[in-house]
Amino acid sequence: VLKGQLYVDEFREKELYSFLDYISSGFELNFMVAVDFTASNGNPRSPDSLHYIDPSGRLNAYQRAIMEVGEVIQFYDSDKRFSAWGFGGKTPDGTVSHCFNLNGSPYDSEVNYLSLSYSETIE
Repeated sequence: VLKGQLYVDEFREKELYSFLDYISSGFELNFMVAVDFTASNGNPRSPDSLHYIDPSGRLNAYQRAIMEVGEVIQFYDSDKRFSAWGFGGKTPDGTVSHCFNLNGSPYDSEVNYLSLSYSETIE
């Protein structure tokens, strides 16, 4: 049977913080949206496309994601300005871009406007 002694020169206990600990201490989140406009999502005029804008007003998958995540995150961002980017789509001048602003500016003012910027980009 082996016997021995263990000597500890120093011990530090490190506290692990939760997400709520960060938020309650004033930590802020920055909400950024990037939308995939590549052809793999289908023709936006087809009801089978992830980008289809339903005339009845029903939100597509991208619109729902922007609204649902944005409605939660916006309360943890003091300026409520959100970057909105697209990739793999045609810009107004007709060129394909792999990184472009949805609204011509690097920031949007609120979640509802982000959804509007997305919808206008599809058109």
